[in-house]
Amino acid sequence: MAGPEATIERKSRQVARAKGCQLYKVVFHGRVGCPDRLLLVGADLSASGSGSAVFMEFKRPGETPGPHQELVHRELRQAGLRVESVDSIERFEEILNDALER
Repeated sequence: MAGPEATIERKSRQVARAKGCQLYKVVFHGRVGCPDRLLLVGADLSASGSGSAVFMEFKRPGETPGPHQELVHRELRQAGLRVESVDSIERFEEILNDALER
């Protein structure tokens, strides 16, 4: 993948690693609209002492998830999971810092 979205993903992985977290690429075989990555924050890193996971949909700056993606995101949220859309490194850092503070 090349372009602005790939640049945001690459920088986000670097920021996550620098803080001791992981940002994994995820693939849902046979399903369209699934988030791109899964952020894992270990229990030892979070303020509350309990780890967390955040599904992330990376987009180009200013772009929003499409209809298929919104459907899947809604299903994941209804299952009690956190799903966030990321269109900038600043947005990623906000989400990461929030996950670390929880």
